[in-house]
Amino acid sequence: MELLLATGGSKKRSGGKDDDFVDARELADQLADFNRRAFGANGLSAMLRVQQNRTRGSMALMRRFQTRLRAVENRVDRMKTQLEANSCASGPCENGGTCYNTYTGFRCQCRSAFEGTKCELDVNECALYEGTDLGCQNGGQCQNQFGTYSCLCQPGWHGMHCTQRKADCSQSSTWELCGHGSCVPSADDAGYRCICEPGWKSNGLTPICGEDVDECSDSAAHKPCSTSCINLPGSFTCAPCPAGLTGNGVSCRDLNECQTNNGGCSLSPKYNEAVFNETVLISEVDEGLDGETFFLYVLLAGIVVLLLVIGQQYLLGSSGKRKRAAAKKVIETGTANDSTIDYDWVPQETLRALQKSPPKSKTPKTSPKPTKPASPKAASQQSPKQRKVKRSAGDD
Repeated sequence: MELLLATGGSKKRSGGKDDDFVDARELADQLADFNRRAFGANGLSAMLRVQQNRTRGSMALMRRFQTRLRAVENRVDRMKTQLEANSCASGPCENGGTCYNTYTGFRCQCRSAFEGTKCELDVNECALYEGTDLGCQNGGQCQNQFGTYSCLCQPGWHGMHCTQRKADCSQSSTWELCGHGSCVPSADDAGYRCICEPGWKSNGLTPICGEDVDECSDSAAHKPCSTSCINLPGSFTCAPCPAGLTGNGVSCRDLNECQTNNGGCSLSPKYNEAVFNETVLISEVDEGLDGETFFLYVLLAGIVVLLLVIGQQYLLGSSGKRKRAAAKKVIETGTANDSTIDYDWVPQETLRALQKSPPKSKTPKTSPKPTKPASPKAASQQSPKQRKVKRSAGDD
């Protein structure tokens, strides 16, 4: 409306009853000025296009930021999933290795007798300890075993590493004579015997308790684990319970997953599209009538109203001119019908004289013409007899 008022108010023309109408030429000039202000080089239309271009650029930039933000969110979700994943739940480490969960998977810390990614390889202690104090001494022969090793001593030498001269429990090291057992004097050829600790036994050649008992072998009296059994030097362990169960492996019971973090189910689920270096299509939701569209509608409505006002004023001005051209001066031509004559102002004696006068011949009926009064000169020329007759007629 400010734009419509800025083009100039209506001007009145002086002189004539149609002066209140706006001249069509002035309205045309106002319309041209309005078009220039609305659709000119620096008009509202150009300003609107500039704002629309800026808005489109901002929307495109916002869409790029949204795409990058979604990609970052998806990467964070993947990292969170990997961090929350328990790779050690399946018990990947063998031979008593300790499993540690990592971001990319797991890591096994093996016992000294095993090595490898999953502690699946036995360490050759004979090669590892050769030439050291832990190896076989005094010409003893080293024999590698699964998870351990043993030494066959030369005559006159005793103990785990062939370092003891006497087979006497009181004079020699109990550890060197029996290893994982207790030394007890004996009357046999060896001079002593060893009582082994649980999980250990002798090899039958020497009394030393240096050989592991395999609790997980098929020949065992009973299975100690409800899951997989893992034999260890002098002991054993059970693999973790499978998913959905809890326990120490010896016995497993059902796990109620819903009690922990709602079972992993989200309390407010939302759609999350994963992005793996691919093109993401973003569809914009139509939010209805926005400010720019509303402004265009108002501008078009103003133009339509202005055009209607111009057309109305032009039509009214043209009809007024035609009425002025058609109007002509009325000329009095007399009375053509006797019924329209007003006789009240005529003297009664004149009306009676007209009624007594004989009717005229067949002539077109016309309105009676008023008799002109005789001039003084004509009255003086009448005879006395004529004047007498006239006066007598007037008395009647």
